[in-house]
Amino acid sequence: MLGLTYLNAGYVREKICLHACPYARFQSVMFDRDTYTVSYDVERGEPRNKSKAVGIKGDCVDCTLCVQVCPVGIDIRNGLQAACIDCGACIDACDSVMGHLGKPKGLIRFASDNILTASKARFWRPRLFAYSAVTAVCIVIITIGFVNKTDLLFNVQRDRNELYVLQADDRLCNSYQVKIESFVHDLDSVEITVNGLNQATVEGATNLSALSDNAQWQLIKVCTKEDLPYRTKINFVATSGEKSWRQISTFIAPST
Repeated sequence: MLGLTYLNAGYVREKICLHACPYARFQSVMFDRDTYTVSYDVERGEPRNKSKAVGIKGDCVDCTLCVQVCPVGIDIRNGLQAACIDCGACIDACDSVMGHLGKPKGLIRFASDNILTASKARFWRPRLFAYSAVTAVCIVIITIGFVNKTDLLFNVQRDRNELYVLQADDRLCNSYQVKIESFVHDLDSVEITVNGLNQATVEGATNLSALSDNAQWQLIKVCTKEDLPYRTKINFVATSGEKSWRQISTFIAPST
């Protein structure tokens, strides 16, 4: 990890921004004429001129510092480009030059197209409402996820190799795969029981480790001598102290 970080920061720098970083490409589809982004004031800066001759309109002296400091090597004076990551390095460089020349800062600044063209800028617009709604929905979903987080991951799956097995002692058995994984430090193991069948017995490891490094599928058999319909809903219960977790599964019997 350290080697990769050094490689990214020391050697491929702008290539990461240009090819690997999705920020600029994702952001470009969200733009409209009222979006604030790094912009060059064409009306103020053009025509470019390196001299201080009286009567020259353009404030840009074509020093190219904005290009030199850009991590992706673009010239913001040519307009917004997909590779731009809005880092603002060109703004700082240009403001420094304007300060030395005694000219107002902001030749390159964060502004929208409507502001640069002296049009009326709008803050509240349908696109902003839509993005706000999507953001609010995401926040609600994440909050619900945190509120309803579980201390234990408890999974039960029927064994796919067989529907049922009729033992020599007339017991009917179904096989299940059970997996336990704890997300809290004080939950080390759980006891597995089954509800929903009369005179049911559970064969296999019923006391399972809940440690994350021991999270493996365990085979458990549920057997009964009860006369049952083809499908019966049963409950697997994982218990640890006063806490319990339930998973519903199906017990299969021969069809009559």
